[in-house]
Amino acid sequence: AAEDALAAAAAVPAQDEPGSAPKPADLAGNRPGRNATARAAAERDKLRIQVGRFKSWQLRHHDDPNDERRCRLQADGERLVGKQLDKLRRVGFLVLHSLPLPADGTQVDHLVICPGGVFALATRHHPGGSLRVAGLTAYLDDEEVDHVRSLADQRDFVLAALRDSLGWEPPVTGVLVVVDAAGTTLKITEPPEPELQIVLSTAMPDWFHQWLPLISEEQMLAVYEVARWSSTWQAQTPSGVGGEEVRSVG
Repeated sequence: AAEDALAAAAAVPAQDEPGSAPKPADLAGNRPGRNATARAAAERDKLRIQVGRFKSWQLRHHDDPNDERRCRLQADGERLVGKQLDKLRRVGFLVLHSLPLPADGTQVDHLVICPGGVFALATRHHPGGSLRVAGLTAYLDDEEVDHVRSLADQRDFVLAALRDSLGWEPPVTGVLVVVDAAGTTLKITEPPEPELQIVLSTAMPDWFHQWLPLISEEQMLAVYEVARWSSTWQAQTPSGVGGEEVRSVG
């Protein structure tokens, strides 16, 4: 049955054929926050060299806006959202995390494949911050940020990459997920285009059940089988692709 095929594809990593050439990396086992965690560790080591172990500890445990803290918060946000998204597997949805893109440090944070289509998610974690969105323009505490524009670029890249691999065009929606941390506010004065959605993390995972079915279970499986391979995402050179570099999050 199609449902059994979906469950099997999501649960079992693909294996190389004996004697075959090595395949591209299988991303099905990637965990949420993987890349941001690695970047945070690198920034922590750099900070220790610059200011010493004790001073770096102080900076990391206060609200100092250093790169290590931004990366660590990003990783925390991705793990929180990823944990909610993984619950969708219980109802036959397919979920991938931390899909690396060609530009150094960029990625699709999460990819959800369900009857409602393909959803490319970008997580943003700004504890205590105020995010205001007007169309493709966004402001974090009154400072302009490229969260929505980069989301649009990422959505376009995901659509092109999947279309090239599949030979047909699946419906792709870009989703900006704002972590609902203490003191965080989100205000949308002008919604962006329909292919771009902005939601709070507390809406996950139920938010996906509102979408009308657009693709079959067989099409879901076909998308998953190309999306899980690194070659799908490395075949193109993105131009202004979203999934902004972890080191510049915030």
